[in-house]
Amino acid sequence: MKLKCLCAPLLLQIFMIASHLAYAQNPGGRPFECRINVGGDQWIDSQGREWLPDKIYREGYGYLGLSATFTSNEAISGTNNAHIYQSERYKLYGYRVDVPNGHYEIILHFAEIYYDRPGARLMDLKIEGVPVLQNLDIFDRVGKNAALRLVFNTKDLGIPITDRRIDIAFENKVDDTKLSAVEVIQLAEQPSLLKIEPENLNFGSAINSLPISITNLGISKSDWKIKRDDLPNIYHDSLTIAATDFEKKIPVSMIVAGSAKLSLQTGTLDFKDHLRHLPCIIANAGGKNLNWSIDMNQVPAWVERIYPASGILNIADTAFINVSVARKKLPPGSHSGTISIQSENDAQHVSLKISLPQGAPRRLYVASIASGAKNGKSWEDAFTRIQDAIASAGKLTLNEIVEIWVAEGIYYEHNLHVPSGIQLYGGFAGDETIRAERIDSWSHPTIIDGEKRGRCFECEHRTVIDGFVIQNGRDWSAGEGKGAAILAYNNDVKIRNNLIQNNVDSWAGAVFIDGFETKKNVAGFSPLIENNVFINNFSIYCAAAIEMRGSTATVRHNTIVKNQGFGLEIQPLLRQLPQIV
Repeated sequence: MKLKCLCAPLLLQIFMIASHLAYAQNPGGRPFECRINVGGDQWIDSQGREWLPDKIYREGYGYLGLSATFTSNEAISGTNNAHIYQSERYKLYGYRVDVPNGHYEIILHFAEIYYDRPGARLMDLKIEGVPVLQNLDIFDRVGKNAALRLVFNTKDLGIPITDRRIDIAFENKVDDTKLSAVEVIQLAEQPSLLKIEPENLNFGSAINSLPISITNLGISKSDWKIKRDDLPNIYHDSLTIAATDFEKKIPVSMIVAGSAKLSLQTGTLDFKDHLRHLPCIIANAGGKNLNWSIDMNQVPAWVERIYPASGILNIADTAFINVSVARKKLPPGSHSGTISIQSENDAQHVSLKISLPQGAPRRLYVASIASGAKNGKSWEDAFTRIQDAIASAGKLTLNEIVEIWVAEGIYYEHNLHVPSGIQLYGGFAGDETIRAERIDSWSHPTIIDGEKRGRCFECEHRTVIDGFVIQNGRDWSAGEGKGAAILAYNNDVKIRNNLIQNNVDSWAGAVFIDGFETKKNVAGFSPLIENNVFINNFSIYCAAAIEMRGSTATVRHNTIVKNQGFGLEIQPLLRQLPQIV
């Protein structure tokens, strides 16, 4: 069926192709039900219901991927249907059930029939790709040989079934995933389930009519309506289609011949106390090409660069203007300003905000070519050795922090002991006043070269190693040589944005994180290793790049290439596992 919608005053036409009388329904109108004894055989339960036997997925239902089964003859508590819990399929990737489109109750059955302690098995569950449960520990919930029944409702989860199948995915966190049985029961009351194509309407500058197709994917009749049957004389709007328990907005856009119109899509740029670059977005919402420009003489002095500062926007096009700021001459506190963007017919104003932190940590400077007083109080009077800056910081109180900024250059130093509270930052040009002005650690390389004479860094609690090239560390000390680049025992060192290369050790080539003391309930240790590059490090016995033992470290966004030996080795505690991202 086609309906014509005239959108006065622009007389745009939208044809609705609706199929609200055609809907799928089960034979006899009975709700769909399916029960599967996963890992087991066909079975009739105490209520006379049939449970289908487990099988690999073909049309109908089944498990996905490679997996295996396990059975037990032990009694199962908490259920009258122990049989379905005495079998399981483990190493399970996914399970699929073919169903009519609609909403369902999904019941997953579990029992821990193998392990006798908590933490031995952890897994995540997804339904239709949506996470529904994380870190499921069956034993921790109900103990061994006890039934666990988890119920999920696709309507409550907002995941209607529109592809005629239900996919349940399992992801192991500790040991193997598993499942004992699954039930799929269609809800008695089915909400509307409409498919609308396309999901946006763009009339451009010449099209006067476009079709919309509305298809009912559900199992009951659905009456639909357009909540607004007219569109105002603007360039961007939306059309709302509504039915019972259903509502969807369809974006509508068009171009009307006429004058150019500057549209500002970013009203405020807030650089806070650390951002250096932010984008401003402008658009041409008019009917002809738009010329725009920024008067650089009118922007605040702390705006360092605007690019581009002028241009031409075609009809309906957008432009990204990158705004960069510098805090070097600003006093601590909050500051504001504006940027004026001009066009032939209009001017739009972007508000700017920036702040400098007050009460920042004590800071010491290191620069290999400094020629001043060498007291570390400024770049001009910087120390020339990192060890001298560390010694000058002295012993810190429990919560005190001292930042040591190190300018680009080569520092031939080794066996640098980094006490608690010392935070080392490299990659500076040598004129920055706040850390946010450091562009990146690669533009101004700060190289720590151990000359194969010893370990580069040994770090204590609350320390940071950020923005260095760490190379040629070597630790052949008595016993196990550990961490030629960085060694950390039982602390929360943060290792970020470094290039770690050409380090040699017998047991752990580059970075060694040891957290075995966490077995003694030492709290608060959470090392972080992120955004580093590990290349060409060497170890005889263990990991050439990162070795972790009994640590709760988070390891994410690192690149580990061309290392000789294991790249990454983890020896975790039972219930305190590192996060690898």
